[in-house]
Amino acid sequence: MCRTTELIARLSDDERKSLCEIGRGPARQRIPHPHAEKLLDLGLAELVCGYQELTITGKRAIAMIRR
Repeated sequence: MCRTTELIARLSDDERKSLCEIGRGPARQRIPHPHAEKLLDLGLAELVCGYQELTITGKRAIAMIRR
């Protein structure tokens, strides 16, 4: 099992949806604060100029979720 798979397993369905929402780009909807904190803590997202953006691991996670 790869690290990304382990991180995805730690997310609820709603947190996975929030991760995908971040991946939509600048026109995205707001996500719940607890989801944002968890995604940052797990290294799936990072803050760039005050906005959450996906890390490489976050992009990989979305690709795995969408399979």
